[in-house]
Amino acid sequence: MLFIQKYDETILPKEFHNINNICAILFDQIVDIYRYGIYEDFTSHNIFFGGNIKSIDIEGFKSEDDLIRFLLDNNLRSELNDALTKKICSAIISDFSHFVYEAISSAKKCKTTVAFSLLRKPFTDELTILERLFVDPEGFIENFYIEGDINKYDPSNDRTKNNIDHLELIRDCKKKMKYSLLIFPSLVYDIRYEKSFKGAIQEVTNKSIHIVTKQRYYKTEAKDLNYIFDSVSNIDHYLHLFYTNTFYMLLYSASIIDELYFKYLTNQEHVTLRKSKALRRLFSMVLLRGFCKDESDIQAFEMILSVFEKNKMQCSTCSHEFTPIGTDLEYFFFEENLKCPRCLNTIINSEKDLEAFVSKFEIILNVKNND
Repeated sequence: MLFIQKYDETILPKEFHNINNICAILFDQIVDIYRYGIYEDFTSHNIFFGGNIKSIDIEGFKSEDDLIRFLLDNNLRSELNDALTKKICSAIISDFSHFVYEAISSAKKCKTTVAFSLLRKPFTDELTILERLFVDPEGFIENFYIEGDINKYDPSNDRTKNNIDHLELIRDCKKKMKYSLLIFPSLVYDIRYEKSFKGAIQEVTNKSIHIVTKQRYYKTEAKDLNYIFDSVSNIDHYLHLFYTNTFYMLLYSASIIDELYFKYLTNQEHVTLRKSKALRRLFSMVLLRGFCKDESDIQAFEMILSVFEKNKMQCSTCSHEFTPIGTDLEYFFFEENLKCPRCLNTIINSEKDLEAFVSKFEIILNVKNND
């Protein structure tokens, strides 16, 4: 379990408990598909076949080739793209979540070198595939399944192999996102790929896996070994580095994955869920503003707090009307609910209540920031 309860015994220094728990909530947003029935339509697909709508179970085919052959033989290329996008996403997100879970678990145990070593695959390679499936699913399916050319779907940063411009891909994702406030493409790129960016995934994963590195931006010092001598004495520094990068990458990853989920999940309950998840991600940035020491968009932070604290709430149990404060924002992030300050009962007790609450923040959700 990633979340640290109040009285749990843990060696993780107390100042990191809050960001650990915020990362745990963002992680849960990513793996909700494996936990809740509301996502079940993501693993099946309705197709027009013979003039009628026919439901097919993606997992019901004996092999991927059988599924491809069925859809291609029936001239259902659009359905092929959708069905395979879902199948690839489900597989990638599952593996992505295993690596991230173990990384955060290792950080909780102050095993920062192990935690660093687990970040590259999910946040560079696998996330790139998810980005491509979001921005250009037809192109990726063509490269991966129809052509089967590994040089065309290799998510490596070596542009000579696959011509992927990762910064442009991230920018395309942001442009296409429905909710993108506080997503900064240049920061996402730097954390994942920029070798000169101190503390980026390129540096920490290489230095955690290799005893000696010769890359000029993170070259091992003479008479030293990477992380071996200072991983304990500088544990707070490494924990801060791990959690700040992991938090922001989870924030971005959850946003990308939600776009993939909710492309296919469009009922009203899904619309409400999508807005609630996006709102909680915005609130997470406010909750960590001091920890991350990032004042890059202080106006956005102030706007979020201002809108939150100007929306009056009414308790359905005792009819008490109150104005929420910062602690209520924190409670909503962690519990997806609010408590009445008078009777202490929760005030969001139905989908209708949740929709009424999140709709108050449409102005925030729809704001676009510049990179």
